[in-house]
Amino acid sequence: MRIEPTKLLLANGLKDIILYRLNQTSNTEQSFAYVETYQNGREQGYTITLRNNEINTRRIITISECRNSDSIMVYTENTANQGLDEESYRNGKSFTKDAYKEVIEHCTEYLLS
Repeated sequence: MRIEPTKLLLANGLKDIILYRLNQTSNTEQSFAYVETYQNGREQGYTITLRNNEINTRRIITISECRNSDSIMVYTENTANQGLDEESYRNGKSFTKDAYKEVIEHCTEYLLS
């Protein structure tokens, strides 16, 4: 039997690596991350929020598959909206499905900035 990985499995793997990298590079005990599932029609993925109580910041990324292709979409936001807003969708960044390293770097740098 051949099992094809789903896009949710791809998002899950990326989420795990990003959380590992955050844990390795976070320089304060005042930071914590939490994860939520994300779904918008055919798009499925995860939202990672990194909160730093020391400097009172919150950075949010959402990783999912693009509904019209095999691309990986990363949406970023600074506010704690209930779901993504229009600006986040307009500013979403698309990566090819094989650009794992670039996705991880982009997400980690954004969350830690």
